[in-house]
Amino acid sequence: MTITPQQVPASTGQDGSWRRTPETGLAASARDHLWMHFTRHSTYEQGGSVPIITRGQGAYIWDDLGRRYLDGLSGLFVVQAGHGRPELARAAAEQASELAFFPLWSYAHPQAIQLAERLAALAPGDLNRVFFTTGGGEAVESAWKLAKQFFKLTGKPMKHKVISRAVAYHGPPRAPCPSPASPTRRSTSSRWSPAPTRPPTPTSTGPLSTAATSRRSVAGPPTRSRSPSRWRARTPSRPCS
Repeated sequence: MTITPQQVPASTGQDGSWRRTPETGLAASARDHLWMHFTRHSTYEQGGSVPIITRGQGAYIWDDLGRRYLDGLSGLFVVQAGHGRPELARAAAEQASELAFFPLWSYAHPQAIQLAERLAALAPGDLNRVFFTTGGGEAVESAWKLAKQFFKLTGKPMKHKVISRAVAYHGPPRAPCPSPASPTRRSTSSRWSPAPTRPPTPTSTGPLSTAATSRRSVAGPPTRSRSPSRWRARTPSRPCS
């Protein structure tokens, strides 16, 4: 995960100097079609070859040219148990054959219940309920929304400041994105997403005429001019997570 050029040569010459390996078809396809995360793509447009990782074992990974690397990032902080674990692959295959995925939206499934119970038993104090997410960035954003909603409902709607470590990584979603002390990421990510434009909903009566379409339905609800204390009771009773 880097924005610096990744010039990784394949071999050395007899004099010990590095030699660039000719670009493979797979690397060319990656350059032309794959939008990689946190990557300076101009490097590859100017002749650089995209590094391609093909397999892993334990704490090490190999590229398509057979070179071995230490996977110090553990995938993206998700392979702490190591690569190439047959027992984990079997467990994943068994689960996928039974139930591939199901969201916890008003429904539960046995695996989520069992894991939540185990985590609650390990957590300190009265932390006894678990909110599952698909990754770290979503977890940070969900915690952020939950904290803001809590303070809105307890009479502190303007309590919104977030404390972050310098040069910390909180994930790529919109809310965590400005948290790290990175001028580039802060300048390209606003603190909150702007309100969306809401076009009129189609109805069974046919296309809406421009005369029948109000400005409010297109541009969204008008901006409240009242103080927060006067409209606090109108805030939703639960977070939109």
